[in-house]
Amino acid sequence: MLRKFSSNTVSLFCPSKEFCRSRSLHHFVPLSTTLKMAVPLERKTKVTDFIGEHGAAGWEKLWQVQETPWDIGRAHTALVELVDSDQLPHGRALVPGCGRGYDVLALASPARTAVGLDLSDTALDLARELRAQRGVADTQAVFENKDFFALPEDEKFNVIYDYTFFCAINPSQRLAWAKKMSALIAPGGELVTLIFPVADHQGGPPFAVHPDIYKALLEAEGFRSIFLEPLTNSPASRAGKEYIGRWRKD
Repeated sequence: MLRKFSSNTVSLFCPSKEFCRSRSLHHFVPLSTTLKMAVPLERKTKVTDFIGEHGAAGWEKLWQVQETPWDIGRAHTALVELVDSDQLPHGRALVPGCGRGYDVLALASPARTAVGLDLSDTALDLARELRAQRGVADTQAVFENKDFFALPEDEKFNVIYDYTFFCAINPSQRLAWAKKMSALIAPGGELVTLIFPVADHQGGPPFAVHPDIYKALLEAEGFRSIFLEPLTNSPASRAGKEYIGRWRKD
């Protein structure tokens, strides 16, 4: 059975009802799928409570108490495969919300300087420790406490990787997210989005997402999709809840 989300539920996926109406954005998701996609309530509620109480400072507090359900303990297999097969542009890479830095270290190489941003000093300290353990040069993997939305638009990146960053920001910031991605990507660069959690639960973070949201937001900023498919190599706890999107802006 297919389920069409009504205008009353569209805010789960869109920055605003007006945005969705302006793009004629409708979502059709199997009802049986949406019922099993919700993030476990207890984990989601802890993160939601910390961010609701402390705002942006809540991310640092969550790292301090080691309540980090978004951290899968490694770079995602999908990213590793893209790097190992040399499918991504060289140059500069950006990972907003980098956490412990697995993705930054996966992207870092003599041909690519990877920059990880996070609002948590605890997470960044852990990332720098991991960088040292793996013997990666600090000129190839850079970790900074900076706000993604405050980055100057003359900074350009050949690759930007977003996994669990989009779902962590308030839906009211999604238009700004797309505009900032458009401003930061270098001509011919690639934005890689691992889309999670594809679900229809209320509230967040993590906020429910859907591939059509990314498509509408990014195409409005001049990106084109070169690949958008469900992931088949997700961590077991996220199986059936993830897509990968690859976007270019020429």
